[in-house]
Amino acid sequence: MTRCPRRCCGAAAQTVYRLRRFDVCRCESCAAMFRHPLPEQAELEGYYADPAYLESAYFADSGQGPAAAGPEVGIYLESLAWLDGNLVSVSAGERKLLDVGCGNGQFLALAEQHRWKCEGIELSHELCERARSLCVAELHRGDFLDVDLPAASYDVVTMWDLLEHVLDPDLVLARARELLRPGGCLVVFTINSESLFNWLGDISYRATGGRLTTAVELLYDARHNWYLTPSTLDRLLKQAGLRAVDRCQHRAYLGRWLSEPAPVWVKVAGNLVDLASMAASQCYRQLVYCRAV
Repeated sequence: MTRCPRRCCGAAAQTVYRLRRFDVCRCESCAAMFRHPLPEQAELEGYYADPAYLESAYFADSGQGPAAAGPEVGIYLESLAWLDGNLVSVSAGERKLLDVGCGNGQFLALAEQHRWKCEGIELSHELCERARSLCVAELHRGDFLDVDLPAASYDVVTMWDLLEHVLDPDLVLARARELLRPGGCLVVFTINSESLFNWLGDISYRATGGRLTTAVELLYDARHNWYLTPSTLDRLLKQAGLRAVDRCQHRAYLGRWLSEPAPVWVKVAGNLVDLASMAASQCYRQLVYCRAV
C-alpha cells in the first residue's frame, strides 16, 4: 500500500495517474498529491546538474540580467512592490532577504535594485556561478536544509518555483519560518494543480482509460515531487506555523513549458487554455504571501 511521505501524516494514498516513469498519488487524509516513488537525494541532485536542464528554455527565456524581458520579471517586480507596501514592521536596520533556490540570480539582482540586502541558496553549482555574475548577494551553494543560517535573521524569505521540487516540504517551510524575523514574510510561488490545465488533463486521461497521457505527463513533471493546490498549500503552511495573508494567480506562460517535445496540437491547445485560465480564475501558478502565526 502506498502511504503519504509527509512525516506528520503517513496515511494511505490512492494512485491518481499511472505515468511512464512514476505514479501520481493523493493522500486520503491530507489530500497532498505527490510523485511515487520520490527520487533519492542523488537522483534529485542529478536533475539540476544535467546540462539539458541547465541549458533548457526555462533559463534561456529568463534572460541574463535584471532588465531582461520575460514573464518572471513582471512577477518579480509585482512581488517586490507588494513587499515594499506591506512590510511595515521590518527591522529598523538593513532589510534582509533570502532567496531559496535562487537559480541564475535574476530575482536577487532585481531585489538589490529595490534596496534589499540579499542572500541566495542554490543547489546547482552552474547556476550558482551564473548568479554570482548577476548580483552581489552572498550565495550559499547546497541544500536549504543543510546550509547553516542564523534563526530570526531575515525580513523576507522567497521560494520561486521551489516547493514543488523538494523532498520534504514540511521541513522546508518550518525552516523558512525559523529564519524569519518577527513581522517578516515568506513568499511562495508554485504550481496550482487545480488549474484549468489540470482539469482538462484529467478529463483526457480518464476519457481514454489512462491511455492518453501526453497532457498529464507535461503537467506532472518528473522534477516535481509535490503537486500543490491552494488548499493543500494552506495545510502545509499551517503545519509550519504560517498562514497566507495575500495571494494571486499567474498564467503558465507556455513558451518554456512547450519547448519540451510535444505534438503541435498540444502546443496550440496549451496556449489557448493558458489564456482561458485567466478568465476562469483557474491559473496554473499561484503566488502566496505568508506570515508567522
